[in-house]
Amino acid sequence: MEGVVFVAGLGQHNVYYPASLGPSEFIKAIDRFYEQPENLPIPIMQAMRMVTARANGGDPAAIEKEIATLRHDALELHKSLERNKQ
Repeated sequence: MEGVVFVAGLGQHNVYYPASLGPSEFIKAIDRFYEQPENLPIPIMQAMRMVTARANGGDPAAIEKEIATLRHDALELHKSLERNKQ
């Protein structure tokens, strides 16, 4: 919870923390985001940004497109890291 309070105090808090949700609601929304296994590789700050965009009434199609891009990028990074291990 302390991390959520910290993010709420950042200068760009409206990008990473929606004013419309309290800390508990925000944490639950983040948990729901990560319930989809394909979202697990997405970094937390990006997940927070997507949850905030939804809570702020962002365009659902644009948000889904961004999430698809984040999934793709995370998968490509994972593949690249695996290749570099060899």
